[in-house]
Amino acid sequence: MNILLRYLMSLVAHLAWQRLGRRGPVPPLRIPGKRTVQLPIISTWQMMAALWLMKKMWGRYGQNVKTRLMDASHPWAKQAASLLPDPAATGATPMTTAAPAAAAPAPAAPVSHDTQPLPQQKLKPGSVLSSLHRTYPKGAAS
Repeated sequence: MNILLRYLMSLVAHLAWQRLGRRGPVPPLRIPGKRTVQLPIISTWQMMAALWLMKKMWGRYGQNVKTRLMDASHPWAKQAASLLPDPAATGATPMTTAAPAAAAPAPAAPVSHDTQPLPQQKLKPGSVLSSLHRTYPKGAAS
């Protein structure tokens, strides 16, 4: 649990550091009553994954969190709720689909490399094209 909390603290510190416009690693944090703590460096892919996950979680649970903070009696909770973004504005609302576009006939496009029909000659067994031949019968791919 200690490692997870240290990682989460490091993630929050790195996000805040980047939002302040600072570059480079976060300097060591001084905790009252203890020595300074060197936070682990978070790699770029870990930061991207954490931001993606936080965006998804905020889209799903953000409205509930913001409503509970606004209903709290403490003024700091209301101030924090006013600073939080609207979950609907982030575009991460779950279970929503875009409205289907109007069904307009597509213009006839020339055959490109990804829409060419499969060759009709005998193919080597086990090749990708032979497996596609078995999957899509003649004239069914389009």
